[in-house]
Amino acid sequence: MTLVETSFPQDETKPKIFMSLWMQYVLDNFESVEQAIRSTDEITLDGWGWHFFTVDSNGNAAAIEFIDGKTSIYRDKELPV
Repeated sequence: MTLVETSFPQDETKPKIFMSLWMQYVLDNFESVEQAIRSTDEITLDGWGWHFFTVDSNGNAAAIEFIDGKTSIYRDKELPV
């Protein structure tokens, strides 16, 4: 899931979490892709240059990227496969 261009948004008013810990947080706390996506607005990520792919039990899927300090979400027809 390496994405060299990754640049996480920075906001000193939000809690900062290492990206691999955020992945575990999502798995432990959320049931849906929508909940995982919303969580990106609640925290600041730090860590390696990665992007993320998430799927829920209802078949919803999304790719999440952080480029130029902005969050990009790709789902439905925006996903190539």
